[in-house]
Amino acid sequence: MHAFGHNMPTIVHQSMRHLKCLDPRCVDNFKRVYLCSFSHNKLLYLAQESEKVSAFPLSETARTEYEELDKLRCQAVIKVERKSQKLSAGQVAFSSPTKALMTTIKACLLLLKCAQGWKISSRYLSHTVAKAQLYVKEKNTGERYIQGQFRTAYLTYYLVKGNARQFRKTFLTNLAEARGEKSNWSCSDNFLFL
Repeated sequence: MHAFGHNMPTIVHQSMRHLKCLDPRCVDNFKRVYLCSFSHNKLLYLAQESEKVSAFPLSETARTEYEELDKLRCQAVIKVERKSQKLSAGQVAFSSPTKALMTTIKACLLLLKCAQGWKISSRYLSHTVAKAQLYVKEKNTGERYIQGQFRTAYLTYYLVKGNARQFRKTFLTNLAEARGEKSNWSCSDNFLFL
């Protein structure tokens, strides 16, 4: 477009952020992982060292050092943000029981694929099985047993899905209590769910 006498820059659309600042539990988890990442990469030490030798105006080498430090810090923030909170989007209202059952179903499907001879990353498989708290040895477990676990998890999921709104209210109440403990104020269920 040349309407204003120059080419307009392309518009960068905002992407969904993983970090939810309204949940104090999520923020505390972010801070903890961020400080560990900061100390692991020695970013604060590197910034202090480059600040000691810098002068005004900045030299070209000092400027490139600061740019590299900023890139490292941005990469650390993105990595920590991914670790601290998972995004949940779907037709069923999010709550802890629905999330746990969805993870169990996912783990059972992976175990079934593994038993049928599919190639699945062993690290991803063991991580998902541990997250679902199945505690089975995937290589020694029979396919019939896994199918039974899968059916049970699926039936339980549909029962929980029917009461998703009630579980969501409980989840939001717990979230409000966590916020209240953090900021020393309380709110009732009537205030939350008008």
